[in-house]
Amino acid sequence: MRSIMENQRLPYLLSQYLSRSCSAAELEEFYTLVASDTHDREVKDLLDAAFLETGDERMLSDEVSKQTLDFVFSQAALVEAKPVLVSNRRPVIRLWRISAVAASIAIMIFSAYFYFQNRPQEIRFETVSTLPPGGNKGTLTLANGQKINLSGISHGKLADEQGIIITRSSDGRIIYTGSNASLSNRKNILTTARGEMFQVTLPDGTSVWLNAASELKYPVSFEGSANRIVQLSGEGYFEVKKDAAHPFIVETMGQKIKVLGTHFNVNAYLDNQEVKTTLLEGRVQVNSLASSGQQRILKPGEQSTLQYGVLKVAEVDLLQVQDWKNGEFIFSGERLESIMRKISRWYDVNIYYTDDQLKDNIFVGSVPRMSDVAQVLDVLELTGTVKFKIEVAIGNHKERRIKVMR
Repeated sequence: MRSIMENQRLPYLLSQYLSRSCSAAELEEFYTLVASDTHDREVKDLLDAAFLETGDERMLSDEVSKQTLDFVFSQAALVEAKPVLVSNRRPVIRLWRISAVAASIAIMIFSAYFYFQNRPQEIRFETVSTLPPGGNKGTLTLANGQKINLSGISHGKLADEQGIIITRSSDGRIIYTGSNASLSNRKNILTTARGEMFQVTLPDGTSVWLNAASELKYPVSFEGSANRIVQLSGEGYFEVKKDAAHPFIVETMGQKIKVLGTHFNVNAYLDNQEVKTTLLEGRVQVNSLASSGQQRILKPGEQSTLQYGVLKVAEVDLLQVQDWKNGEFIFSGERLESIMRKISRWYDVNIYYTDDQLKDNIFVGSVPRMSDVAQVLDVLELTGTVKFKIEVAIGNHKERRIKVMR
């Protein structure tokens, strides 16, 4: 009998199954090949090949391979389909049974893979007294895909995009000068990792401050475009250059913000359930992209919150909203979970809670953003309701974490 590897049908059938494109005959064939207990070596080779594509060499170890195969085959035996006699006809396998078995086996294979791939590795930590804050860093990706590490350049010319000159100023910003209408469809991307923030002056003169773990995508030139459109993920503060003939539009997760000239802050991190737009000066129109199509006009001091496609507006503390841009942490009746998210992004550290109820604790206070993390945590500990432990992984692991305890 030809082996599974020689047959080359299993990779095809697995692909068909996962895309829900299998015919009834293919489902039966898929089950028969995988459930066969005479081709263990071939199945292992096939699984190893699939694991190799992930780039995780741990999956190819004999120990993991054996455990994965033992798990898959032992479970396959438990759900093996049984022939059923129908009248005087030859034995057949019920279609629903085949489908269920095929589904079970496919799930087992991938469940076993992800279990062994993601199983906890033993990591040892040591306690440290503090961690330094983030800094003025980021990465600029040009239209041709070239990446420029901005932390390694003090000032001077960075690039020339067909007449659009990109420079880093002495105060640390990126500035675009020049014009070229043919470049309106070419995009640059400014990215900040955790522990980074950066400022850019766009081709139209608009200034944008980009908070940690954020991304701003924008045209190399706005010339020749009816609208000035940018895309934001994360958090950004905008001071938009007035141009009534060319509205400035910020697209974020689930919403679109339209302005003519104004100052506003947008918080649209992917790990938050809400997108918050806060107006400090001027006027903006916030549009939900959900089917409801809600639209709200904000006045200075107001903040719109988009959650599950629904827009709500309320007045907020403007100092707290723009604290990060002004170099501060300001907590004004803020939940600990929200505060620790900010600390996680700025100090590039993971957060662990020994008690999830601590997330709902409310705090009031302020501390300079360029302080080391211990100073920030000390302010929170003054309440007497919470304490923290800062730890750094020992060895090759790079994890840094803060334990939040009662």
